[in-house]
Amino acid sequence: MKETMTHQSDFLAAAFGNPHNRVPIWIMRQAGRYLPQFQAVRRDHSFLEICNSPELMARVTLDPIEEFGFDAAIVFSDILLPVEALGLKLSYPSKGPVIEPALVDPEHIGKLQSYDPREKLSTVLDGISLIRERLDPKIPLLGFVAAPFTLLSYIIEGGSSKNQAETKKFIFSHRRTAHRSLTMLAELLGEYLKAQIEAGSDGVQVFDSVGGTLAADAYFEFSLPYIRRVFEVCETPDVPRSLFVKNTSPFLHALADINCEILSVDWHVDLKRARNLLVDKTIQGNLDPGLLLGDRDLVVESTMRILDRMDGKPGFIFNLGHGILPGTPVENVRAVVDAVHSYKLR
Repeated sequence: MKETMTHQSDFLAAAFGNPHNRVPIWIMRQAGRYLPQFQAVRRDHSFLEICNSPELMARVTLDPIEEFGFDAAIVFSDILLPVEALGLKLSYPSKGPVIEPALVDPEHIGKLQSYDPREKLSTVLDGISLIRERLDPKIPLLGFVAAPFTLLSYIIEGGSSKNQAETKKFIFSHRRTAHRSLTMLAELLGEYLKAQIEAGSDGVQVFDSVGGTLAADAYFEFSLPYIRRVFEVCETPDVPRSLFVKNTSPFLHALADINCEILSVDWHVDLKRARNLLVDKTIQGNLDPGLLLGDRDLVVESTMRILDRMDGKPGFIFNLGHGILPGTPVENVRAVVDAVHSYKLR
């Protein structure tokens, strides 16, 4: 069972809008392909082997903490692992995931059955417990899941998709089955987050990387209500919940009253507008990960511009506006972390 952290870190303080000493920073996919330590592990192990080995999970989760001094660790895992326990095959043959069979038939999707993540995803939970055991107790560990609509889209498309054509065809043609499936996934993913918290996660994040492709009315019908349910199921005292929506900007006004503590915004969002709309939320973000591929001085300048813009906001956590890109120079990551940590709060 999870024990309450005796020391409230800068991350946890910022997450709840409490006073803290410095701006906390972590970045999405911080234990990823840009890091030489991760590349060394990948030479000997497949992506799914790492995700299914508590020992390897712990190793690659802790590497960026030791390398850069991030203020939070995020468990190395994958948002698609829950589909295997649904009876589907998950593989990574080249650049992206493949789920087999792709389920475009409402009869087949309607037959998907939920399960107990504590049993079926116990390897991930064991990995979280091991990481929490080895991680500095002052550094929070974050768990995560996909948003229900995002996970359903991957199941229907059989992997990644540029326009979610099959998903949109499905939800608009078979609304009843879509809502029934999303209800099941919301309960499953909420319980999975709850299990991650019990295993040792100090905070959790929902990744809605596909929902932002929907028009507003469709988003409010097929994505947002089910994210709300995930957060209801996993709600735990002293454990902050975060939502990341790719293409956040059109939905900012509707996210102000969602039942979570942190909203993670992408680089398209104007932070001044976000501050005005999300007055009761901690904001997390939103440096363009593409900038990290370029000139170091520009990286630092852009980082400082975000910090200046958000200084005075009771809760702000520095992050990228999406996951860090492969090929990102390690020295640029270090420059961002150093700039954030040296920034003097007014």
